[in-house]
Amino acid sequence: MLTERDCRTATATGKPVKLTDGGGLYLNVTPRGNKTWRLAYRVGKVQKDLNIGSFPEFSPARARLAAEDFKKGKLEPLPASDTFEVSAMTWFRLKSPEWAPRHASRVLSRIKKDAFPLLGKKSMASITSADVLDVLRNIEARGARDITRRLRQNIEGIFVLAIAEGKATTNPAVGLNLVLAKRPATKHMPMLPVDRVGEFMSALRRYPTEDKRAALAVEFMLRTAARTTEVRGATWSEIDERRRIWTIPADRMKMTREHSVPLTDQVVGILTKLPRDGEFLFPGKRRGMMNENTMLYGIQRRLGFTQATGHGMRALFKTVCTEARLDGQVVERCLAHVTGNKVEAAYDASELLKQKREILQWYSDWLDEQERGDLSGVLS
Repeated sequence: MLTERDCRTATATGKPVKLTDGGGLYLNVTPRGNKTWRLAYRVGKVQKDLNIGSFPEFSPARARLAAEDFKKGKLEPLPASDTFEVSAMTWFRLKSPEWAPRHASRVLSRIKKDAFPLLGKKSMASITSADVLDVLRNIEARGARDITRRLRQNIEGIFVLAIAEGKATTNPAVGLNLVLAKRPATKHMPMLPVDRVGEFMSALRRYPTEDKRAALAVEFMLRTAARTTEVRGATWSEIDERRRIWTIPADRMKMTREHSVPLTDQVVGILTKLPRDGEFLFPGKRRGMMNENTMLYGIQRRLGFTQATGHGMRALFKTVCTEARLDGQVVERCLAHVTGNKVEAAYDASELLKQKREILQWYSDWLDEQERGDLSGVLS
């Protein structure tokens, strides 16, 4: 079996050299210094090669895992040629472990759907800015400007890797954002009005008994400042009742980062009202998690609160906390907006959790004040 040192010191003169690792896996080394992992396999009597990825992006251990995945049917083969399709799939395999599965699926889908038809079979060195612009203009023509922007970024990343591997010398996607149509102004979701919060809370209490769980789900979302999908997918295994913490795993978070939500007195009270009849806190009527229609749209129609959305409730939380001049960084962390270590640099983990708990408890108490009709509330 090949070691990291074997791969790093391997050279070829005159013609490519194959360094065998075992089980059909080998490292192909070209005279130009490109090093690519490939897997020799057979389909019937036909000999084929799977292009796994480049060294050092793929270490020997990682290449072996990819080879095993292919043998188990978990990995899609790459064409054994130096094309955009090969480079794109190599880039995807390198980057996708950093992403949530749903995000990775979207990235791969748009590359295959929009880039491969025009660029897939072209060699990396032959692709020009005009070629990439043709791809992007086609997407613009159907009005999908956000996909246009994201795909340009993906193609730029693919070429960054290709240049590092010696497959291209220029990046034709760089600068094309300057000639694309501008994105339309962001349309912010309406916020649940502050002066109607008490009315909304009272309306939740009057919600029909047969759909009471939907009302509890909405109140749970309002008091935790969580996103709709995070609440719908909440499971009992994520709840630590002793420590009073809801831990949402990274693969369920928008920013693919684990998020801890301290549970206030009122949220603990909601949990005591929920039947423990399955995996989810808020299960669907038939199976799986609660349907978004059941959770939100029914309440919007029956109670007349069109702003009763995840965005609208999170916007309310931020507005109320901002007006109360609470710590803005911790408020953002309650919303799971911070993706770097800015807040963690200011607080250690236990202190940050304590600060989040204080803010969420303050906010839950403020909601209760509104429901009781004391409009002077905590903000006065």
